[in-house]
Amino acid sequence: MQTASLLNGGLFKNLVKRFWPLWLIWLCAWFLTYVAPLYSFIPAVAEPGLDLVNTIDSQISIWNMSSFIVLFNAFLAAIIVTVFLNERLFSAKAATFYGSLPMKRDAVFATSYLAGLVPLLAVEGIVAIILLPLAATSPGIGFDMVGLWLVTAVAFTFILYSFAVLVCQIAGTPAVAVFLYLLVNVLAVCVEVAIRFVVSALVWGVAIVEPQFDWLAPAACLAHHCVWVDTTSAGVNWTVLGLYCLAAVGFVALALWLCRKRGYEHAGDPIAFQPLRPILKYLAGACGALLLAGFTYLMLMATREGAVHLGAAGALLFAVVMVLGAALGVLFAQMVLARSTRVFKDVWKSALVLSCASVLFVGACYFDVLGISTHIPETVEVERALLICDGMQEGEFTSESGIESVRSLHRQALEYRQQVEGLTDADAMAAQDAATSTTAITVIFELKNGDMMRRDYEIPFGYDPETAKVLPGPGSEVIESAGALANSEEGKRSRLAVALDPESGCTYTFTLGLGQDEPEGGEQTVIVSPGQVKSFIEDAFEPDMLEGPAGDSTVLWMWRGTSPTAVNANMYIVDKDGRYLCEYQLDTEKTPHTVAWLKEHYQSLNSAHGELELKPISDFAA
Repeated sequence: MQTASLLNGGLFKNLVKRFWPLWLIWLCAWFLTYVAPLYSFIPAVAEPGLDLVNTIDSQISIWNMSSFIVLFNAFLAAIIVTVFLNERLFSAKAATFYGSLPMKRDAVFATSYLAGLVPLLAVEGIVAIILLPLAATSPGIGFDMVGLWLVTAVAFTFILYSFAVLVCQIAGTPAVAVFLYLLVNVLAVCVEVAIRFVVSALVWGVAIVEPQFDWLAPAACLAHHCVWVDTTSAGVNWTVLGLYCLAAVGFVALALWLCRKRGYEHAGDPIAFQPLRPILKYLAGACGALLLAGFTYLMLMATREGAVHLGAAGALLFAVVMVLGAALGVLFAQMVLARSTRVFKDVWKSALVLSCASVLFVGACYFDVLGISTHIPETVEVERALLICDGMQEGEFTSESGIESVRSLHRQALEYRQQVEGLTDADAMAAQDAATSTTAITVIFELKNGDMMRRDYEIPFGYDPETAKVLPGPGSEVIESAGALANSEEGKRSRLAVALDPESGCTYTFTLGLGQDEPEGGEQTVIVSPGQVKSFIEDAFEPDMLEGPAGDSTVLWMWRGTSPTAVNANMYIVDKDGRYLCEYQLDTEKTPHTVAWLKEHYQSLNSAHGELELKPISDFAA
């Protein structure tokens, strides 16, 4: 007669004792990857003469990396422990034994689930206790960080273990269970990235951005949203972590429902539920097609500079590659399901369906049937527009005229593509030879409804360094428009907004070259004092950068060489986080206000250095 208890204590103890090597390995893994490296940098036991500051920094660096170690350890332990403790799902002999026990399936499921989860969490509790002396002795790590570690470790383990239990209810062999676990956790994101690769290669202007559907993959989502980035909880999205903990409860409930529906006779079958077998076959074929296409894109990107954008030949290449990948994926899945290599007559229909779908997908991208590349949002729909050139933000535009200018630039980039496609082979070759440089231009529209549209363009153009002019050509209008937009007042103000704010905490530094080639020469650093920052910004920096050419973007116009009126001084502005915001050379014509301000305030800033000596750079060169 079956008992009504939900947890069988005897079976629980038997499973925990039987698989004790797993818990020992789990404890050793934590010790080797986490505890030992942290304790090796305890300042109290450091070698004599070792720099205390460097020791603490090294310890903190290891601590910061440990957030990924927590996730990685939990990711591996979840599937390994689940496969071992659910042998009844994979072995006919074990299934017969468990079926003969006087226990309900719910009790078997709950006991097996807790017999794997409880020891994992207990080991993490032991590790937390071992870390307490570290928290008490280390200036860089405190008890709050040990608590943060324990909370995230427990949450990661609970989420990934619950998901692994769900996957094992679907699979009938350990190999298929591991495959499905990896498929959802890792390959799901890889497939999305592969889709973005193909679309970006065939649809003009479409950017490769971060995966947007990583929330469908537990491990990828936790890595993106729930790991700390310093010795605080910064980087941990507690909302995402909490929602995934609730989802883990759903994983367990769904796994229990599947356990009730699953027959013990399916132990050893690749997939325990017959309706899911064709789904797995088509899923494997789709993954094969997209992953092989993504690999092809990476190979093309490795042989080219910049983004990969392909024409008709590229579309044909992707179609062939995806058809081949689909066929291989379906073939592999069918061999696994049939447990035989003689499956060719059973796969051609599925392979044909996926091959046709692959060709249609490539064709839809190449011909842009959805009008993705040509879509330009209306001005009234845009909240803010951004211009980025070669990875550097050149302007943020919120005014109606600024947004309209970015839309116009976007339109010119589309017209450039039409011009290039309309050129003959000879003209296209001549244009390519005339292009001496390439600028990556990115326009981003943040819409009022919360959506965002981004387009990336690689624009080649010819440039004359002697005249500092863009040479006529297919891409010249785009480059000149981007330069004019970046160097507009709104573009400059947005680009230099932090540097123009006296309360931003920036550091304003002059570097004076006093003739390094001379015996008494050298380099002198002059830092604007906090009390004079406001005067420097209002009287020197703002007039020169906004009203004069000194604040113009140098990304588009390249390096123009040293001006004859330049002097032996440079200005550097660094934000409070140590990032360079602005750097320019003092020039009696281009930065007259900065030169005058430095001459006026030099003695008050550096009275011990004697007289200020500003000379034209040409004097040192002579």
